[in-house]
Amino acid sequence: MCENGEMIPQRLDFGTSVEGETIIVPDVDVEVCSGCKEMVLTPAGSRRVSEYIEKMTGAISNEEIQTFLAKYRLTHKKAANILGIGEKNLSRWLNGKQRVSSSMSNYIRTLVAHPEAFETLSKRQWDHPTSEKQFPTEERQPNELEKAILTDLDYSTLARIGIVEKASKRDEKRTNICRFFQCTDLVELQASCANIPSKIAAFKDTKQKFSVINGGIWIQLAEKAATNLHVSPYSQDKLEDALDEIRELTEHEPHDVFPAVQKRLAAAGVAVVVIPLLKGSAFRGCTRLLHPGKAMIAHSLKYKNVSQFWRVLFHEIAHLILHINSPEDRFDEYESKVENRQEQEADQWADEFLVYRDKLLAFETRHMRNKPTIYDLQNFARQLKTSTAIVADVINEKMKKEKKPEVFNYGHLRKVGMFPTISEEEAKQMWAASRELILSETI
Repeated sequence: MCENGEMIPQRLDFGTSVEGETIIVPDVDVEVCSGCKEMVLTPAGSRRVSEYIEKMTGAISNEEIQTFLAKYRLTHKKAANILGIGEKNLSRWLNGKQRVSSSMSNYIRTLVAHPEAFETLSKRQWDHPTSEKQFPTEERQPNELEKAILTDLDYSTLARIGIVEKASKRDEKRTNICRFFQCTDLVELQASCANIPSKIAAFKDTKQKFSVINGGIWIQLAEKAATNLHVSPYSQDKLEDALDEIRELTEHEPHDVFPAVQKRLAAAGVAVVVIPLLKGSAFRGCTRLLHPGKAMIAHSLKYKNVSQFWRVLFHEIAHLILHINSPEDRFDEYESKVENRQEQEADQWADEFLVYRDKLLAFETRHMRNKPTIYDLQNFARQLKTSTAIVADVINEKMKKEKKPEVFNYGHLRKVGMFPTISEEEAKQMWAASRELILSETI
């Protein structure tokens, strides 16, 4: 200000006005000009003031706002409309450029704690604030369209895994399904299922038989489970930092380390859930951003061998790293691969991360003239810190693409315990946590 003096670091009490009240923040790092006495907050001092004010006023945290968005599956635009604020205001809250007032903080916390209050606000049902809509709106026998849908719908699996109650009568099945998925009838449910994957090219390209309603239900169950799984704010950098550690976990049985995988990815903002395959749902996995602060990976355990469990998981991770930048980018997949550049890139990225390309070339140079032994495979996998099943699978598939005979016989690998399968009990163990998430309170 005075252009005559120097800035002297000091630690002083700092006074500021918050919502009309003066708050004195003690022990704040500042710099004071020796000439005009102008005072400037240092970066550390600024953080100290912000943290102190947030504590004193009870301002809502970024994580709490992300929980609000995730719980009700809100876009920034819809959340801003419901809260009666500008979308830019919400963006400033999320990026830390603007503090949320204490009254608005308490308002959002109330909506998170009481879904009925959110429902009333979102629909502006002021006359009946405690009314709860029941689905279906009428209990009756299914009409002809609904009978056809029930024939296709995999009710038996949904009942077996505990999503709906067991039922033999069609009217009971119709009622149970409509209540769980909150739809007035099965035609409405089928229409919503058809819209879920509308942007996925794989649907019209694949020759595999596909059930629209079971595929849509599978995705809905995955999204419900992922929405209710608590994770840190999504960060692609943190996701990439976690990958070496997760690759090393491939040396263990998936069901033994699945909680560790889930926890490690949750720290990067990725909710990993396992959803059992439904009849004709076809998916081996899918991934997307539920919102900018949370990613989802759903695994169906369609393939019952350990190698494919890990390769599918890393394939979905590849989509997050290579292709997905917004909630509008979605990649759901089938067993039959289409000629799709992004799918090929994800496959290549996953295989080359699990079995480094340069190391694989060196292995081939050293061993392919004389067929490598099981011991060569074990030593190579140990060097990579990757499952022997994955390494054998990647090498065999590479040979298949080059129209050469497989290097390692799968039958022999299974016999010596180097290509294990996932049992029904082990699959159920990984699925159980997702079931609890699906059945927990959600809108």
